[in-house]
Amino acid sequence: MLRYAFRLHRWGMIGYGGVLAIGFYVQGAAFEQAAGSTPASRAAFARGMGALGAQLSYMLPPPNHLDTLAGYLAWRAYGAYPLVLMVWAIAAAAGAVRGDEEKQLVDSWLAEGTSRARVVVSRLAAFAAASLVVTAVGSAFALLGAARVDPLGLGPVAGQTLALWLFAVTVCPTPPLEPGTRSTGWRGCRRSSGTTRPTSSSPEATSTWPASC
Repeated sequence: MLRYAFRLHRWGMIGYGGVLAIGFYVQGAAFEQAAGSTPASRAAFARGMGALGAQLSYMLPPPNHLDTLAGYLAWRAYGAYPLVLMVWAIAAAAGAVRGDEEKQLVDSWLAEGTSRARVVVSRLAAFAAASLVVTAVGSAFALLGAARVDPLGLGPVAGQTLALWLFAVTVCPTPPLEPGTRSTGWRGCRRSSGTTRPTSSSPEATSTWPASC
């Protein structure tokens, strides 16, 4: 069950992992070009970005130490990309529920005696593993981009990666587990020889649908 749930995130890992990898690498590699290499130019860059950060404080954390590569990445990359992971978490949860409904897997699992708690935990554990891969890939590319400018320490990057991963796991919605929520639709109608529905003239009166639908 856990392996199946993890496989559902393969395209999400490729897509969102690519977004984080490219974004983190570009932010790290372009810092020197944007901020300059002298203390004066970096101080001016920090003042300009600080003013921009104050305007974007409703969606980004307040910037600190923007004259350094570590401070810039903490604000521009690790501060902005949680929004991307939040979109992925919601989309992944919705897609998993939709896939389970299409294949009627929840009914099958519960009929086999699998507890609801185990199904929920497997879903959350699968997304936690997938998001860990994505955040680790993004941080690896941040290190690669920063290596061209000013190598970063593994400690601060690991801390930012952990915070980003915990955020992704926290915002992942818990999938509902209501067996039998999906209508049998056309297939259920074809299996029966005929079914009834209320007519418009009387709620109690019924009319028979054709067996072929």
